[in-house]
Amino acid sequence: MNDNPSAFGSDDSLWVSGRDEVDARKKAEIKFPNRSFTLEQDPDVFDTWFSSGLWPFSTLGWPQQTNDLANFYPTSVLMTAWDILFFWVARMIMLGIKLNGAVPFREVYCHPIIRDSEGRKMSKSLGNVIDPLDVIQGISLDALHEKLKQGNLDPKELQRATKYQKSAFPDGIPQCGTDALRFSLAAYSTGGSTHHRRISASADDLKLRTSILISRSYLAGANSATRSTKQLGM
Repeated sequence: MNDNPSAFGSDDSLWVSGRDEVDARKKAEIKFPNRSFTLEQDPDVFDTWFSSGLWPFSTLGWPQQTNDLANFYPTSVLMTAWDILFFWVARMIMLGIKLNGAVPFREVYCHPIIRDSEGRKMSKSLGNVIDPLDVIQGISLDALHEKLKQGNLDPKELQRATKYQKSAFPDGIPQCGTDALRFSLAAYSTGGSTHHRRISASADDLKLRTSILISRSYLAGANSATRSTKQLGM
């Protein structure tokens, strides 16, 4: 805007939409009569779910006919959660058929929705998402709080997320390692539509995994000693 932007109202009121620049300018002239302005097109005009619907082939170089597109489209299996079957999966199928003439995948594997210990769906906008690396490597409570501040949470959600972290992880997250995390996640990969995630379960699985490894090492050592004894004729 060439005039003072504040004279036009809030930032939300500065937007106009149109099929092309001519159409948008006509709407702007009606919306801001007798004012001078400069139109700037938003460089990111795709709706989130529309752009994600292009994912199966846009990641392979489409609209160019690349070798990756020829070799890897269509693929075989998509793994996702059941709550976005229409938001995402259906759009990928419709756009795949329309723009490439083929269904992007033949099977859809639906895993449970990952929820926090309070039953809320893990979401960046709620600040209750847990980084798998933090479960693998461990993290202090203060470091968890700092990660929240680095995001763009609403102040009220930031306060609520900080309170949740204090109650759910009063001592932070213990170092669990990759095996324990995989073990606990694999236990919930099928058999339900949701999974209330307790990080303490990974810590328990770490103890179980350690016990299994110790037992296996002991048995392997015992079997080796038995074989050696037999070879010596004892």
